[in-house]
Amino acid sequence: MSELFRFEFRRLFRRVSLYVCTGIAFLPALFIMLSTLMSTMMDGGSGMSREYYVQLIFMIGNLPTFVIIFTSIFGCEDYSKGTAKTIFSLGYPRWQHFVAKFTASNVAAALMYILIFSVSMVFTFFLPQKTFSANTAGEVNGLFGSSAPLYLIALQQLSSILAIHAFIFMFAELVRKTGIAIIIGIFAPGLVSGAVTVFCAIMNSITGAYDNFNYSETIFDKIMFFFNSYWLSFGTSGSVMNNLSGGMKFDHVLSIVINIGYIIIFGGLALFNMTKKEIK
Repeated sequence: MSELFRFEFRRLFRRVSLYVCTGIAFLPALFIMLSTLMSTMMDGGSGMSREYYVQLIFMIGNLPTFVIIFTSIFGCEDYSKGTAKTIFSLGYPRWQHFVAKFTASNVAAALMYILIFSVSMVFTFFLPQKTFSANTAGEVNGLFGSSAPLYLIALQQLSSILAIHAFIFMFAELVRKTGIAIIIGIFAPGLVSGAVTVFCAIMNSITGAYDNFNYSETIFDKIMFFFNSYWLSFGTSGSVMNNLSGGMKFDHVLSIVINIGYIIIFGGLALFNMTKKEIK
């Protein structure tokens, strides 16, 4: 199996798409860093916490989109080039091929995040710092700085990236078409979140006419709200990405646990697709 790992990692680091996606993902982060530095210099040297800057760069930089693009390319490449049959004919069980490929792809997604996080951390040392109180989150320009420790914020961000990676890797193994996988990865999470929001709004509207029943007070509505709050959407709706800026340690820990669950579920479904679906 070590041969498979060497094969996948060698193939990974030879992919031009890895460096292109990482480079493009870094550009918005660089722009945010420079604009933040200029803004800080112009307003007399006021600053925000290091946690705030790290979250700002992560949320606005839109790293998940570039993780989706690279994972779609890497996950579908064997099928789009017609080399999957050759790779599977090496004599190893398919689940071993999956473990090696999934691990290499996870490493790529993690490295993309670690690079941007590390650079943003270095950048924050050049900015004035203001620490938020232990129990509240400060608000600046409509965004929030978390009162959670920086390591917890980083773990939550990384787990979110890996959860999104597992989601798109699953669809890459299912559809095996790069373009379709990218479209699904970019739009599907937001559509799911939007559908849940619309459903709850319709139910609230329907039940609003009844005096003895209100949908918003039911346990089902609370479940839907919880799902939407910790779903994979990284758009403007309530989501894991927006919860990165939400505050307390419990929220961050809960998000990490849920993201690990997503990784296991989506990874398991991807394994099922690889081992059971016929290669054409």
